[in-house]
Amino acid sequence: MDHPDSRPEAPAMTEARRDGWALQPAALVQALDDDVAEGAPRVARPSEEDLRHSAGCDHPSQDLPGETRYVAPYLFRRAPRRARRLARLRDLVRMRLCLVGMALSFVLAACEGPECESSADCGLDRRCVEGGCVVRSDGDGSGDASVGGTCTDDRECESGACVVSSDGGDTPVGDTCTDDRECESGACLPPEAGGICTHECTSADQCFDLAEEAGCGALPWDDDGDGQPDRARTVCVLSPASPSRLGQPCASDAECDARLCLDGQCTEVCAEAWHCALGQTCVERALSSLPDSPFLACGYPPRTAPVQLDTVPLETQELGAGGRLTATLALPPDAVSVTFQAVRVSGDALPLTFVSLADPSGTSLFDIEQVLMWHDQPIRWIPPDASESVTMLVPNTLPDRVAFTPGPHTIVTGTIPRDVDDTGRATVRTEALVLRAEGRRVDAARLSLNVFLVGVGTTAATAPSDTRLQTALTRLGEILAPAGISLDAIRYYDVSGADAAELSIIESTTGPDSDLARLFRLSEGRDGRALNLFLVRSFEGSDDDGFHALGMAGGVPGPVALHGVSGAGVAVSFDPAVVGAGTSGANVVGHVMAHQVGHYLGLFHTTERGTPCAPGQDPSTGCAPFGGEDVLSDTIRGDASLLMHWSMVGGGSNTTLSEGQGQVMRWSPLTLP
Repeated sequence: MDHPDSRPEAPAMTEARRDGWALQPAALVQALDDDVAEGAPRVARPSEEDLRHSAGCDHPSQDLPGETRYVAPYLFRRAPRRARRLARLRDLVRMRLCLVGMALSFVLAACEGPECESSADCGLDRRCVEGGCVVRSDGDGSGDASVGGTCTDDRECESGACVVSSDGGDTPVGDTCTDDRECESGACLPPEAGGICTHECTSADQCFDLAEEAGCGALPWDDDGDGQPDRARTVCVLSPASPSRLGQPCASDAECDARLCLDGQCTEVCAEAWHCALGQTCVERALSSLPDSPFLACGYPPRTAPVQLDTVPLETQELGAGGRLTATLALPPDAVSVTFQAVRVSGDALPLTFVSLADPSGTSLFDIEQVLMWHDQPIRWIPPDASESVTMLVPNTLPDRVAFTPGPHTIVTGTIPRDVDDTGRATVRTEALVLRAEGRRVDAARLSLNVFLVGVGTTAATAPSDTRLQTALTRLGEILAPAGISLDAIRYYDVSGADAAELSIIESTTGPDSDLARLFRLSEGRDGRALNLFLVRSFEGSDDDGFHALGMAGGVPGPVALHGVSGAGVAVSFDPAVVGAGTSGANVVGHVMAHQVGHYLGLFHTTERGTPCAPGQDPSTGCAPFGGEDVLSDTIRGDASLLMHWSMVGGGSNTTLSEGQGQVMRWSPLTLP
């Protein structure tokens, strides 16, 4: 056999071994033959002398002066898998076995130097005597342990040699096993996780080599064999039948794709954020039983305050008329609510709508097709008239109607064709505002206002001292206070010139080019999570029954921090000739403000004006759809004391907000502590 003039350097000392088991000299050549794959090119079988020479053991002072060398070129051509296996570092080994025989030079040969601490440093055919390696003769040991038996010291072995074994056997990944030592990877899954040889992983995409569906999980691992877990080891695991996926709710590891359930949600080991679900990232986590053995797994950005709002970009895409945009967002275990938003950022004026929403179990919470047939949905949402943006609060009801469960929610947004031949295209951006709180409770919140003065006789400069305006705002605060909401920052802005002349009296309220839509677009340039409150003189006209509108909201709920779009605000009449003069008139303004703010934060009318529609009856006939009531079980249809009754009663005496209504308002991302 030819030997190259130069060989790669090896560590100064290793053990000579084959898969952790002792070999008699006669077994060596057969072992080499075993490593030749079928059909692989064969080379001349080396003699025992060749093997000894290849290690430099015959001429230590000439071939290997003061160094130790690899002799792997021969074997690496014949058994790369075994060579890789045997090159594992010593710190992975777990047991010692009694070995005897000649040096297995195809692993590593260590023959130089007189220095040794134990016979394990001298190879299989030598032993350590007074710090030097000497040739071993049969029966040098004094113990009873036979070759291949377990040992902790040379003296326990018949052969006099106790050497450290590798951690792997011959069983390949995917085959059944009962013990780590059987596996070439040194990792055997417990029976409940598959009972097969596996390997370590840092993400699920490294587990495709298992024949069955698998994920990358973290298991308690007993390294020292004392029956107690020592660390969390990240390995590929077989998925259970019908597993719960990443982010879905779970009660035990056995439910999850990667057999890893943390904080009530299925997760898996990761290396980068893109290994995780939308809304998640790759963070340090730990098993509850091994808190001091962390690993990287999919989770959520840490909450750094008792109440926190996370903004999660979803998708941005150009859509044709009737196009759809789907996103699945994982919500953290401490999520209180999520507000989905879509806005048209460029292109043609295609109206937007939400198409569907499903919870982590796949249950439909909203379906626009059902709404178009006037079938109420668990999450009630009505497309706004001028829909260049749409906003949906989830949940907007109580647990008896929708049991909001954190985890993956799938939202589908779409564009509405303006006619049957619509070829328009628009770029649509979607996002989610995730409200998180300790204990999943928000008991108090604050609301900031941008107050726009539209030709009403007071200006931004005089507004802080305007008695009528300040009385109205005080009344607004008084009505909201029992719901746990207080007014925070209030900023004032003038609307003057042509805009004030044209929009101080709202003459049209429907359509993207209506006065109301134009008015709300004047909020462009504002920033932050503040509600835009427009004070106008009045709304023109009345309905067929003679009722006159005193205020309107841009949506139920309205857009959050999307200033400058057609639904971005509420408008309230301020003219004394319309709502009354003096303190009583100012209090009426405050009442109308509170009612419209309620709509904007997500509240429906507790009682609609019309009688409830009969099954199959079209609301265009004048009946009230969806039973003529809201979605909350703690409000009663017909209760005229409630703020969200369709009309103002007794000059604005109906100011009650139920506990459920207060919760919905505090779940809005516009109200934060």
